[in-house]
Amino acid sequence: MGEKISPIIRDPWRVVDYASKRGEYKDDNGGLEILTHLPLIDCGLGDSNEPPPQVLKDILIQTLETGTLIEAFWKYPPDRFCEQPSRLIEERFGLDSSGNHEIIFDGPGSYGILAKIIWQLPDLTTQEEIGVLGIGPQFANIASFVEAHGKKQNGYLNFPYLPIQPSLDLPYYEKIRLLIDQRKQMNGHRFIYIDNPNNPTGDFSSLESIRELVEIANQHKDVVIIDEAYGDVVDDNQSAIHLVDQYPNLIVLRGIAKSLGMAGARVGYAIMSKELGELYKSLQLVFGVGGPQQLVLNEVLKPEIIKPHLQQIREKTVLLKRQLINGLTQLGVRVFPTHEAVPILLAQGPVDNFFQRLRRWQIVTERGSDFIKTYPLDDSYVRIKVPGSEEEIIEVLNRVKQALIE
Repeated sequence: MGEKISPIIRDPWRVVDYASKRGEYKDDNGGLEILTHLPLIDCGLGDSNEPPPQVLKDILIQTLETGTLIEAFWKYPPDRFCEQPSRLIEERFGLDSSGNHEIIFDGPGSYGILAKIIWQLPDLTTQEEIGVLGIGPQFANIASFVEAHGKKQNGYLNFPYLPIQPSLDLPYYEKIRLLIDQRKQMNGHRFIYIDNPNNPTGDFSSLESIRELVEIANQHKDVVIIDEAYGDVVDDNQSAIHLVDQYPNLIVLRGIAKSLGMAGARVGYAIMSKELGELYKSLQLVFGVGGPQQLVLNEVLKPEIIKPHLQQIREKTVLLKRQLINGLTQLGVRVFPTHEAVPILLAQGPVDNFFQRLRRWQIVTERGSDFIKTYPLDDSYVRIKVPGSEEEIIEVLNRVKQALIE
């Protein structure tokens, strides 16, 4: 018998078969038997709880009827480097099309762009880079990407990942201040990687703190990567995209998975200075984004479509996240500083095997030890994606309560 599918997570426009993901969640659960009679609730994967904007469905129906969608699969896309979606990004963020920036769409997602940057961009810069600085805990794959680059160079120690690991209780802007202080004491040239909002905490730092970091880094000829994979849920005015025209050392990453509900399209984009853009173009493949994806991007990224959609998601997330945090706190679960509109948070249970207990009760989270290369977290810590409805939050909290008292 397969795992039951919770009716709470069913939706006419969002049908997700969590049972098909069973293989992802098969692991050593610390000897705790998983209660397979319960429907599984996924609070682990970072895709959106909400479907894409309604216009996507309209586009798919229309292009299927006219044959445009079939042709998009059939032919190479005419827009080889996604010029039209790039113009929509400029319109959304008020960028001058003649400014000192490049907008590059690529796959698979912003994740893939980050992998290319860390894997090959250090080899193309004129400076001798000596590692990547960051703030732990953060997106765990950054450590793996850096390690892979170091092994390619026959010496991981020559290109180390060097995250600072401040107290989890500090707000994000204070952590960035500590990173700035650390950078001032170091010699050489570095890459600096910051995910803002942070993954796993969901915390966020203002544009002014990011500007200060980029300014100091620019003085040292460091390349700064600001990963805004969750950036759509905060105010556009706070995006580091607004700094790209001013600083030649800045790359900002974005995607369409976390808030636009299009994780399956596997498309990301980067906004970077022209200097860095010229280097990245040597890594970019022609037709990096397929024709069907471009059909969607050309409509969904229109400011008049995306802005009201994101505003609705922000407002809903704030209400649900407050409810989740209040409930977890009452159960003795510790929640670390986090932005109210970002749909993830870092929590610590009052038991060492908190992750395993939640998994027993069919709540899938991201275990703390998955971030071990960026920060010394164990499985009393979990990253939780905020459920998509009040009913699901109530169910999650009820199961957390049972998991802690048994």
